[in-house]
Amino acid sequence: MSLYTGLQFPQTLGGIAALSGYLPYSKAPETFASLVHAANKATPLIQLHGEADEVVRFTVGQRSHKVIQTARPDNLTFKAYRVRKNTTQYFSRATCRLIRGWMG
Repeated sequence: MSLYTGLQFPQTLGGIAALSGYLPYSKAPETFASLVHAANKATPLIQLHGEADEVVRFTVGQRSHKVIQTARPDNLTFKAYRVRKNTTQYFSRATCRLIRGWMG
């Protein structure tokens, strides 16, 4: 949701964080590129995705990253993390560490 709405938002955002998210336009990158609002073409964006995600497959997250990269290649970060299962405890700790590092 943050990828889809944040990149189309008509006012400049301070940053966009996506946790195991995806774009509905991953099979139509040209269509999505035309929807990215100029206000957020350079907004810092981070995608975090667990390699063992059972809800949104890792490959779907990677494909979404490539679509975004085509539409706006600057200030874009994709980070994967490895766990056997996406447990709430690990996900929270790993996510906090990665976002904290990204924010600086």
